[in-house]
Amino acid sequence: MAETYTLLIQEIKGVTKIPGGLHGAPKVYVNVDLNGSYVCKTPDGEGTLCPRWNFTRNISAESPSANLALIVQHHGLFGDTLIGRCDTTIRELLEQTAALSLGIVRDGSVSGHIVLRLSRFSKQELHGSASHATHQLRADVEKIASTVDSRFTGVANATATAEVMADDFQPLLSKLLSQLEPIVDLGDEIAKIHPYINIAWKVLTSVYKVMEKQRNTDQEITKLVLAMVDLYSSVGDIDFLREKISSLERVVLEIAAQTVECSLFIREYTGHGFSGRLLRNTFSGTEKKIGDLSDVLVKLKDSFDRGAVIQSIFISAKISDQVQGLMESDLLKKLSPAQYDAALRDECLEGTRREILTEIVEWLSSGADARNIMWLYGVAGSGKSTIANTVSHYFRNLHRLGAFVFFDRDNPSNSHVRGVVHHIAHRIAESDIHVRKALCDALSADATLVDADYRTQFQKLLLDPLAAANPYICGPIVIIVDALDECLDSASRKALLSLTAGDMAKLPAAFRILITSRPDSDIVHALQLKSHVTPRQLDITTDDTKQDVLSYLRHCMQDLREEWTITEAGWPGEQNIQLLATYAEGLFIWAAAAYRFLRAFDPRNRLKQLLKTGEAIHNDLDQLYRVTLEHAGDWTDANFSSAALSVLALVVLSREALTDETMGLILGFEQEELKVAEVLQSLACVLQWGSGTPVCTLHASFSDYLMDPKRSGTEQWFIDINLQSQFLSIRCFRVLSSKLQFNICNIETSHLLNSDVSDLAGRVRQHIPDGLKYVACYWAHHLRAAASSPALLDGLTKFALHHFLYWLEVLSLLGHVNGAHEALETAQRYVQGKDDRLAAFLDDGTKFIAGFAVPIAQSMPHLYLSALPMAPQRSLIRQRYGGNSRHTMHYEAPFAGSWSSLLKALPGQGGIVTSVAFSHDSARIVSGSGDCTVRIWDAQTGAVDVGPLEGHTQPINSVAFSHDSSRVVSGSEDCTIRIWNSQNGAITAGPFEGHRDRISAVAFSHDSTRVVSGSGDCTVRIWDAQTGATVAGPFEGHSDWISSVAFSHDSTHIVSGSGDCTVRIWDTQTGAVVVGKVEAHGNWISSVAFSHDSTRVVSGSGDCTVRVWDAQTGAAVAGPFEGHSDCVYSVAFSHDSTRLVSGSGDCTVRLWDAQTGVALAEPLEGHSKPITSVAFSHDSSRVVSGSEDCTVRIWDSHTGLSRTGSIRSASPPNGRSDCIFTVAFSHDSTRIASGSGDCTVRIWDAQTGAAVAGPFKGHNGRVNSVAFSPDSTRLVSGSRDCTVRIWDAKTGAVQAGPFGGHTDWISSVAFSHDSTRVVSGSGDCTVRIRDAQTGAVVTGPFEGHSDAITSVAFSHDSTHVVSGSYDSTVRIWDAQTGTLVAGPFGGHSEWVSSVAFSHDSTRVVSGSGDCTVRIWDAHTGAVVSGPFEGHRVAISSVAFSHDSTQVVSGADDCTLRIWDSQTGVTVAGPFEGHNNYITSVAFSHDSTRVVSGSSDCTVRILLPNITWGPHPRFLDGWIRNSASDMILWVPPWLRDQTCLPWNSCVIGSRVCHLDWSQFVHGSEWMKCFTPPNW
Repeated sequence: MAETYTLLIQEIKGVTKIPGGLHGAPKVYVNVDLNGSYVCKTPDGEGTLCPRWNFTRNISAESPSANLALIVQHHGLFGDTLIGRCDTTIRELLEQTAALSLGIVRDGSVSGHIVLRLSRFSKQELHGSASHATHQLRADVEKIASTVDSRFTGVANATATAEVMADDFQPLLSKLLSQLEPIVDLGDEIAKIHPYINIAWKVLTSVYKVMEKQRNTDQEITKLVLAMVDLYSSVGDIDFLREKISSLERVVLEIAAQTVECSLFIREYTGHGFSGRLLRNTFSGTEKKIGDLSDVLVKLKDSFDRGAVIQSIFISAKISDQVQGLMESDLLKKLSPAQYDAALRDECLEGTRREILTEIVEWLSSGADARNIMWLYGVAGSGKSTIANTVSHYFRNLHRLGAFVFFDRDNPSNSHVRGVVHHIAHRIAESDIHVRKALCDALSADATLVDADYRTQFQKLLLDPLAAANPYICGPIVIIVDALDECLDSASRKALLSLTAGDMAKLPAAFRILITSRPDSDIVHALQLKSHVTPRQLDITTDDTKQDVLSYLRHCMQDLREEWTITEAGWPGEQNIQLLATYAEGLFIWAAAAYRFLRAFDPRNRLKQLLKTGEAIHNDLDQLYRVTLEHAGDWTDANFSSAALSVLALVVLSREALTDETMGLILGFEQEELKVAEVLQSLACVLQWGSGTPVCTLHASFSDYLMDPKRSGTEQWFIDINLQSQFLSIRCFRVLSSKLQFNICNIETSHLLNSDVSDLAGRVRQHIPDGLKYVACYWAHHLRAAASSPALLDGLTKFALHHFLYWLEVLSLLGHVNGAHEALETAQRYVQGKDDRLAAFLDDGTKFIAGFAVPIAQSMPHLYLSALPMAPQRSLIRQRYGGNSRHTMHYEAPFAGSWSSLLKALPGQGGIVTSVAFSHDSARIVSGSGDCTVRIWDAQTGAVDVGPLEGHTQPINSVAFSHDSSRVVSGSEDCTIRIWNSQNGAITAGPFEGHRDRISAVAFSHDSTRVVSGSGDCTVRIWDAQTGATVAGPFEGHSDWISSVAFSHDSTHIVSGSGDCTVRIWDTQTGAVVVGKVEAHGNWISSVAFSHDSTRVVSGSGDCTVRVWDAQTGAAVAGPFEGHSDCVYSVAFSHDSTRLVSGSGDCTVRLWDAQTGVALAEPLEGHSKPITSVAFSHDSSRVVSGSEDCTVRIWDSHTGLSRTGSIRSASPPNGRSDCIFTVAFSHDSTRIASGSGDCTVRIWDAQTGAAVAGPFKGHNGRVNSVAFSPDSTRLVSGSRDCTVRIWDAKTGAVQAGPFGGHTDWISSVAFSHDSTRVVSGSGDCTVRIRDAQTGAVVTGPFEGHSDAITSVAFSHDSTHVVSGSYDSTVRIWDAQTGTLVAGPFGGHSEWVSSVAFSHDSTRVVSGSGDCTVRIWDAHTGAVVSGPFEGHRVAISSVAFSHDSTQVVSGADDCTLRIWDSQTGVTVAGPFEGHNNYITSVAFSHDSTRVVSGSSDCTVRILLPNITWGPHPRFLDGWIRNSASDMILWVPPWLRDQTCLPWNSCVIGSRVCHLDWSQFVHGSEWMKCFTPPNW
């Protein structure tokens, strides 16, 4: 009769290691066998080799002599490791009255001790024991079943043999564990489901251990455990499971995966998971979730019992609330995540890599370890990626794979880090509704996040959304980053490592990360010692690894037998397999390469060949590659060897993975008998390929082998990078020559941007084959490494001279124009010294791209319509291809023969540009503005890349890029410093506060860790660029404001310039003055800068000179450099320190030899107002300038010409050389008068723009106002010199005046209608009326305005005068008495800039600084129309048409508008053309034309053209008609004074006249170019 005993296993002692090498965190347990049969096992003792359990179980034995075995093991996912065992009997244990310590024996040696005790079972303890639970099983389970809903009926019978504890939860959980244990023990017999069952058993065991003490569950979770017990009452029949697992594999896998998910839910629910909180107390809807999980278990049990295959019904344990998803889905599309296709990536063979997979999966599944990253590292080919793929597959099946990212340097599309954060964020958001909502909220709040730097993206797209969703996340969520070492972009790899080493530690605990890589030094340095990283070496020398390789090879040989139908008994023989495994020495890639070699052709013969090499290939991957390639084909066959080498070279050297069809086009195999597919088939042992799929190498080590002359240099397959790049370059040019053609995609109209062309992507797919796309984008990549050859030079020459335009056409359609400049520079370097004429042609090509990148990129037809015909006449590109142009634009402009120094003009800054700087890579420009904003521009296209950045409350005075170009610093009048992310505009630091006055200058240190600032408080400070803490300073010594500061290149010194006329050099650590005070300038210092070698300092000054100083002694070493006629506001050294650039108040940029001070070029002209800031690009090829004219301009620093392409004329043609402040039509509309900042008055022919009289000289201040007498014989002018003069309009003789009287500047003058009187308004706040003959004051002064008068005008009957003022009012006066008859008219919120009477004198129009136009009743002051709104900034001038039906306005936004005077509708305009403030406007007497004067020094006559419609535009160089069709793009060097279609003429010094007579566009555009037959 059997007797019951109680076994107590207390603890393990003395175990110091787990046999067999590294095994990860210890998980030691004891398995109890009685007479060879399993009885029970302890839970895992996690994290220690000597766990303590106090584990109790009741066991039954027929006899005291029964043998009892206690087997101590370490538990792994794919198998367990024996530590040792204790063998004893029931009798031996009963003889001991106290706990007994038995030795744990392995291989004859004691490896530790187990402390245990055995006693006879006492019936008095029945109620609290497991035995009682066993005897009462049926009653307990029936009792439990009766409390749950009907879906659990029948459970009692199904679980009749289970062990149950006293309460509801514990006995069922105990029973479930006992059901799972035998399945876990089956191991390899059920390899597919074993990992899942094992993890479920582990998770539930951990819950069981805690709940033994806690016992605080509820009825709901017990229902779920009960459903699991019921399920495994069927599945747990081991023999039955073995039988069904093959036929019902899918159902069994579903059961296993759902078991894990339910187990994880139970762990979270009870508060012992990743979150560390009770799930039932955190979430609503847990009861429903339990019901859903239980329902699935019932369905799975039914499917298993019936043997029916069902569709996947997996239910995730993650809790989700319903949220709106459609809008969020659209927001997620903004991420455009990178795609990682793992379809062709191998997984571990079943039964292999058990140890490491066990460790990784258990670590990722457990929340016990506070570290959240496991870094798996090992040598190339050790199987890291295969392990990562296997782990990803495992967690994908559990719906717990957050994201899987992998790099592949042989597939460049997967070798960069750009889309990593996007991909991870997108994938997690797709799988978790709460993360999705938080992420979409972030994207909705700031759409620029998708373009941010990596750290900002990580914070805003991952950390913040995950933190917001953290309360709802049930772990684990697994993120895998594989092959980090194959990330090619060093900068982004560094950024990703920085995130991994730092910010990833901040992820919520539910997220676990697996990273694999080779142990590259930068990765080791970043990860090895980080507290949140668990490093794990993948050791290929262990016995387990070698055994796994052997298993893998056995499997491969079996596959070969089946695939090749090998009937030879026993082939290839265990001995041969073991020999191959020995050769592999634990290197999986060796085994894989050997298998592919055997599989490619005749495995039996190839095995003999492989074994014949013997020790030569022993653990030698290179020798294996050699043998493999040797047998891939007949290398003595010239056709094969040439083709194979070409294919290998293209695979290894290409910028992106290519399909066989694409490779065939590039390599020219289309016409060859030997096809690429056939060659690839021969090379299948070393290349991964499928028809229509991109080709890549089996492993990165293969590419290394092929290109290393020390490893394969003597072989026929050696890839000499220079020679093969030469061959591929030649092939690229042949493809371009054969495939390119005019209008390749049949674009029908020139009126659309590329982005607006219908189905452009479809057209590209149809007409531009992938091979042509590749060579068009990447020929320069191959040319860069190519060896010289006549054939290559010939190919490049033919490409440049025959196909250059067609190539740009394809780049335009592909959106790759930005790559053209670098490609041509590569070509220039290649031909240097080989062909001077070709070098000159390519140089002209770079200028062509620099000048016309915008229209080419935006609209392909304008390559032919705008770029080619508008290029300079001596452009080699135009000369070569222009002869084939027909029906294009012709233009005439002074100095239009050669390329201008001006490359780009960037309008759009909201105020004066105060500071500019290039990024270190010269790709972008930052500008600071008087409108308190910062903008970042694309230096190639001129587009605003980021901004405007808002935050400062007063104007920006200084901006600078950090050395790595990732940040921008700005200093402002608001006394603060801010640091911005240059990718997305986010504020990364600041505002830094401390200075007591405005920040006048800022600069980064060379290492970008510090920022120096100079201030109006006369001090210099150094700040920590991350925290804003003051790390040095304030440095005191200057006696006036600091105007400029700069770091030396080594960041040890700072130079400062000041209003006290001195330059000082400071030690950055101590603040001591190293050099100072340098005095030589005769006025304030405006700008200082160090040379790149830090030996010299340049300074610019208010004394109009530039000087260079020795940075050690302060001695003058060069200068003064003289030439500027106004203050020098900014200076800078070129990167090589040989040149200087200066910008001045004289509106010019000058380039100087830094040694001699010789001017290297004529002044660069184009800005219409003082230049505030200049800077060189990092390669010194360009200069950027910012100006008070609100523009940024980019100049070619090597052209050596002025902006017009030639030396400046001492006397500009056509006369205008200064700002125009006033214009007026003669009464007969044949002439125009203008007054200028050069103190003169001129008269022009209104039809031709020719000068007909003047300049009239006499004023000694700028002329603010002019007006013709009604008979057009005389002209009145008012000046800033406080005088009024009357001139003979033909001769310029002064007929009357100067009239004095006013005590301040004259703002406005006008004749009475009878020409007998003149009215004037002044800054002295008064209006006066004078006799036009004598100058005597006949009326006035009229007093009443409280601020300066801006404008005056007579009524048509001359009885009244209207005046507008800076006091924001309009007043009407009696012209005879000076009495105020109407007004003041209030309504404008800013100054009134201009007023005028209607022809019938019943109304008055006013324009204001508040951007509006108003029309008033002249008698009552009531607003009869308006305000008219449309202008963005202050209105400067207004006028009525002669019939009073229309009003014209000119504004500081550089536009004219014509309004219906009754309705305020814009009937025409806005008309662009002026590039600076419009100062004055007037209608011709017949109302058909409008004249405007501007600060841009031009006069324009507007003739609204019916052909162009009422609302044509001239924006960013594009001339558009009223339908917004793109008609023509005008380059920046012609743009400022282009006579536009709606201008009858333009008066200026460099007017560009466009001839439209033969110009075709729209659907006729193809007629503009006749393809040549070279």
